[in-house]
Amino acid sequence: MSDITLSKHDLAPFFSMTIAIFSLSLLDAGIKAASADLQTWQIVVMRYGFGWLFATAYFLLLARRTSLKDRMARLLSRQVLATSLLRSVFVVLTASCFFFALSQLPLARTVTIVFSAPLFMVLFSRLILGEPIPAAALAAIAFGFGGVLVIFGDALFQPLAGALIPMASALLASIFYALSIVLSRKHTAHTQPEEMVMLQSGFALVLALPFGFLPLPQMNLVVPDLQILLMFSGIGFLGTAGHLMIVWALKRESASRLGPIEYTNLIWAVIFGFLFFQELPSLHTLAGAVLVVLACLVAGRSKPPRAT
Repeated sequence: MSDITLSKHDLAPFFSMTIAIFSLSLLDAGIKAASADLQTWQIVVMRYGFGWLFATAYFLLLARRTSLKDRMARLLSRQVLATSLLRSVFVVLTASCFFFALSQLPLARTVTIVFSAPLFMVLFSRLILGEPIPAAALAAIAFGFGGVLVIFGDALFQPLAGALIPMASALLASIFYALSIVLSRKHTAHTQPEEMVMLQSGFALVLALPFGFLPLPQMNLVVPDLQILLMFSGIGFLGTAGHLMIVWALKRESASRLGPIEYTNLIWAVIFGFLFFQELPSLHTLAGAVLVVLACLVAGRSKPPRAT
C-alpha cells in the first residue's frame, strides 16, 4: 500500500465540498418548485431574506468568540460596504436570470448552461485581474461555447416565445456569476467568509425588494402560506450552509483538487429533475454537458505562461 494515505482530516474538505454541492443542488430544485406559485422577484427576495437571517445568526454566534465591536467597525468601513454592494449587484442579476430560467426549463438543462461560468471566469480574470490566458484555455473556451450551442439546439431557430429566452437567461446567469466570483477574488482579502455571506445576502435582499413596487406586468405579490415559508427557510439554510462549507473546504484544500466535485451538481440535477419534476435530460443537454465539462476542466487546469 502507498505510504500516501488519506486520513479523516485529509478527506474532510472533499466531504464538505460534496455535501455543499448536494445542498445547493437541492436548493435549485426547491427554487424550481417554488416558481410554480411565485414570481421570480419574490423568489429572489425570500431566498436572500431567509439566507440573510441564517447568515446573521451564524455571524453573531462566531462574534461571541471575538470582539463584535471590532468586527462591526470593519464591516461598516466604506471599502467593505462598497465592494460587498458591487458583488451583490451581480449576485442579484445571477439569481434573477437563473431563477427565471429554472421556472421555464428542465432543471438539468438550466444547470448545464450555467456550468459554462468557468469559461467566462477565465475571460474576466484577464479583463479585471490582468491574468494571462494560456493557449489551451482559449481553445477550451471555444470548445465549451460549442457545447453551449449544442445545448441550445433547435431553440436557436425557434420564435422568441419558445425556449430561447429562458436559455439565454441561463447563459446571462452564467456571465453574471462569473463576474461575481472574479470580483470576490479581487475584494475578499479583508473579509471573513461569514461576513461576506451575511453582507452579500443582506445587500441582495435590499436590491431585490424595490422590484415588488414597480408597475411591471406579471409582478403581483403572492402572500406566502406556511408551506412556502417553511420551504424558503430550508432554501435559506441550504444556501448559507452550502456557501460556508465551500469556503471552509477551499481554505483547507486546493481549488484544483476540489473543483471536479462541483460537477456532481449535474448528476444531482438529473436525479432531482426526474424525482421531483419527472424530467429526463435530452440528448442535446447530455452531449452539451460533456463538452462544457471537458472544456471547463481544461481551462481550469491550464497554467498561464511564465513572464519573461
